[in-house]
Amino acid sequence: MLPADRINLTFFCYPKRFSMEQFTEVARRVRARYPHIVASARSTKRWIPTALAILAQTTRPTLSIELDRVRIVKPFRGHRLRQLEISKLDELRRLEAAEVPIPRWVEIVPGLQLDPAEWGPYVITKPTIGGRGAYVRVRKTSSVRH
Repeated sequence: MLPADRINLTFFCYPKRFSMEQFTEVARRVRARYPHIVASARSTKRWIPTALAILAQTTRPTLSIELDRVRIVKPFRGHRLRQLEISKLDELRRLEAAEVPIPRWVEIVPGLQLDPAEWGPYVITKPTIGGRGAYVRVRKTSSVRH
C-alpha cells in the first residue's frame, strides 16, 4: 500500500475529562484491524503538541474527533466531528425525534404534579445541567415539585 492510500483518524481529548489510555487503546485497535488508517489519540491539555499533530496530518485525508470543549482548527484535508453542547432537555427531545428508545421523562415545571398511579411510587430526577451524576436523586413521586 502506498503512503498516499493511508488516512488519518485522530481523537483529540482533554485528559481531565476522558481517559487517554482508553482512546489510545481504541487507536491501537483501529491500526491493528485497518493498517491503512493511521489512528492516534492526542491530548488537548497543551496546545503545541496538539498543533504539531494537526500539522503532521496535512499530507493525508483526516477525520478528527474532538472530545473536548476546545475547538481545534479544522483539518487541512478532511473532516472534523466535535461534541455538540446542548441542554439535557434538547438532548432528550432529539433522541425522541430520532425514535431512540429512552425512559419516559417530563420536565419539572411550576405546578407540575406527578400521579404515582401513572409514574409509580418513585421517580428519578436529574438537573438539566450538571454532569457525572451530580444531583441525580430517587424521590417519592408525590414529593416532586419545582
